[in-house]
Amino acid sequence: AMLEGKCIPIMSWIIRHAATEPELYEFNSAPIFFALGILLTLFLFPSPVSYASIAAFAMGDSTATLIGATLGRHRLPFNRGKTLEGSLAALIVAFAASLVYTNPKVAIAAAIIAVIIEALPLPLNDNLTVPVLTAAFLAAISSF
Repeated sequence: AMLEGKCIPIMSWIIRHAATEPELYEFNSAPIFFALGILLTLFLFPSPVSYASIAAFAMGDSTATLIGATLGRHRLPFNRGKTLEGSLAALIVAFAASLVYTNPKVAIAAAIIAVIIEALPLPLNDNLTVPVLTAAFLAAISSF
């Protein structure tokens, strides 16, 4: 990462290892969808559902990207762009992050659904779908 022409060593290393080739050289819409997904989740769902969903998404997605890009060796058969290592790491971190906002049962549900949605080859950007669909799922199960 460059800041006013200066290299930020740790950030540069993370970006080089976590970003895909197109992300390094082309416009990346992921941050826009990331912000939109969070804003929609906050607007559409009550807390702690929205908070747990956003935590599972933000922490899980970041972890999956970093671990998958650096340590990932086993591609998911239904989505070759994702790795088993990244998904498992995301599951653990998403659970821990969600646990800050809710009880263990809801936190594990948030982590599982976020990782499943993240892994599916959906036509929409996962930075938009993961937080919104995770919150919708949590809202649905919490109403029972």
